[in-house]
Amino acid sequence: MARSASIDNQAKVIDWKLEEQNSPSIEEFQTFSVHTRAGWTSPILSYLKDGRLPSKPDEAKQIKKRAAQFTVLNEEFYKRGFLQPYLICVEEEEAKYVLEEVHGGICGDHMEASPSQERS
Repeated sequence: MARSASIDNQAKVIDWKLEEQNSPSIEEFQTFSVHTRAGWTSPILSYLKDGRLPSKPDEAKQIKKRAAQFTVLNEEFYKRGFLQPYLICVEEEEAKYVLEEVHGGICGDHMEASPSQERS
């Protein structure tokens, strides 16, 4: 376009047609996370996000009661408390990974026993 504007000979000027596009040219597909097992968070998340409850009345009552302690913020699942910060909730596999990292990985050097503790 810049080149066509600088040409001296007006016969060689190309007409440019500009179109305003109001919608994306690529369709976005809604994605869903896939869980291999239903963990402890599944029924609570299902209730908080979609309002779905188990068909058994006793289970539904229990889920409603437990769900009052949790919230979903920015697609993350948190446990909330009266005098504590929001705590992120994780499934069993992720919890194991976090514990391994804290006790053996990233923080492992800071968690070792002192030399006086090792002697006893």
